[in-house]
Amino acid sequence: MSARSLGLLASSITTVLVTGTVTVLVVATVFTSVAAGVATVVLATVVATVFDAVEGWLRTS
Repeated sequence: MSARSLGLLASSITTVLVTGTVTVLVVATVFTSVAAGVATVVLATVVATVFDAVEGWLRTS
């Protein structure tokens, strides 16, 4: 292979690696954000349910 071919190959490999890394980071960030949002909704629902149950128990006792 000529030096030019090796340079193009190295450039292509670098581009693929950088693009792949950025893609993984973006997907991980989006996944983390979605997971945090879901966890917040679940936590809020659990807290509201427990609060309602305690409130109902206090009213009946």
